[in-house]
This record gives sequence, structure tokens and C-alpha cells, in this order.
Amino acid sequence: MAFFDRLCPPQNVRSAAGSFFLLYKKWPVGYNGKKRAGDAPAGRNRMNFNRMFDPNNGFWGGIARLVDVVGVSLLWIVCCLPVVTIGPATSALYLTTLRCIRQGEGHTYGRFFRSFRENLKVGILSTLVCLPFALMFLVGFPWLIYLAVQGDRVAQVCYYLWRVLLVVLLGVPCVLFPILARFQMGFRALWANSLRFFIAHLPSAVILSLLVQVASQVSLRYLAPLLFMPVVCALIFTLFLERYLVPLEGE
Repeated sequence: MAFFDRLCPPQNVRSAAGSFFLLYKKWPVGYNGKKRAGDAPAGRNRMNFNRMFDPNNGFWGGIARLVDVVGVSLLWIVCCLPVVTIGPATSALYLTTLRCIRQGEGHTYGRFFRSFRENLKVGILSTLVCLPFALMFLVGFPWLIYLAVQGDRVAQVCYYLWRVLLVVLLGVPCVLFPILARFQMGFRALWANSLRFFIAHLPSAVILSLLVQVASQVSLRYLAPLLFMPVVCALIFTLFLERYLVPLEGE
């Protein structure tokens, strides 16, 4: 015993026992793997983990919104490929961006296709009206630029007049297709109301026309902006137009 006491003094044994007891109190489970009474709730860490991957979490909500932006932009591009469907595709883009991207409603792609289908007939007819003017600018503009560079004074004057005319005429479809998206009306009523709206809100229409020109040039030059530029432009359109369109809903 004397040899054992010298090898393991009692005070050292008590100190080791006290340390083991403190370690046991801090450990979340007992020696048999069962949870002890008085310990912290076992589900707390699980709740934090579940909250991290909750679909309603702000982070994942933002990721879902970005996916919708890219998805709707690509969907608009695909629906515009037949060319004559640019009108109904643009109307669907505007309404989907307003309801789902800006206001946070669900069923993003279902709303896009439903709006596209509902406005298909009037949208195609309106696109066919706009196409001759678009072809005129696409064919005539490079020719005017070529003559203006060669020093032709008449061509230089026509070039600047052409630019002004482009800004003004492009403003009409910039308000026509959003109106088609927001209100159900026939072809004649659509054009009559759109022209009146264009004249009444000419500054906004001109700004939107310039926005479309700049966005088109940037997207066609770098291509990558095509993944998000359609929805971004439609979102800016809603900021300009909805303050005038909302009061018309009750009429």
C-alpha cells in the first residue's frame, strides 16, 4: 500500500476523477450512447441544418430567381426563332417578368406559355405589321452608313434622320406588346390604343426604344448577356409602364 500510495498519491486520483466528471458533464451523450436528462435538445443542430437547405431560405430563393431569369430569357429567344412569333413571345416575356420575377408569383414557365398561347394570333398579326419597317432599317441603314463614310452630304443628313426615325418608330412596339400582355383586345383596338398611349407617354417610349437598341447591340456583340438581358429589359419596361397601365385596369 505504501508503494501504491507513493506511485499514485490520493490527491492525484481525486484530481483525475474530478476531471473525468467534468468531461462527462460536458459530453452530450452518456457512456451507453443514450441522451442524458438535462442535456441540450438534440434537434437544435438538425434544425439549423434543415434551415440551411430550406427552399424558403432567402439564399435559395435568390438562386431560384436567378435560374428563372436565365430560363425565361432563353425561352423568349427560342420562341422568337420563327420571327413571326416575336410579338407573342415578347408579350409573354413582359407578363412573366412582371408577375413572377418582380412580384414573386409562382408557375413561371406555365404563365409564359399561357400568355404566349393567348396572344398568339394578335401578336403574330402585329409582328407582321412591324416586320417591313424592321427590314427597311436593316437593309437601308448599312447603305446609308457606307455613303456617309464616303463623304456624301445627303447621306450624312439622311443617316441622322434615319436614327431619329428609328428611335421613334421602335417606341411603338415597345408599348404595344406590353399592352397586349396586360389587356385582352382585338388587333385594331390594340393598335389604336397603343398609338394613343405612345403619343401620350412619348418620353417613356423613346427611353425604352433607346434601351432596346443598346441592349441589342451589347447582347449581339458579346452573346453572354443574352442569358439575362431579355428579362432585365422587361423588368425595366415594367418600371416605366406599369404606373400608367395599372390605372387603366379598371376602365
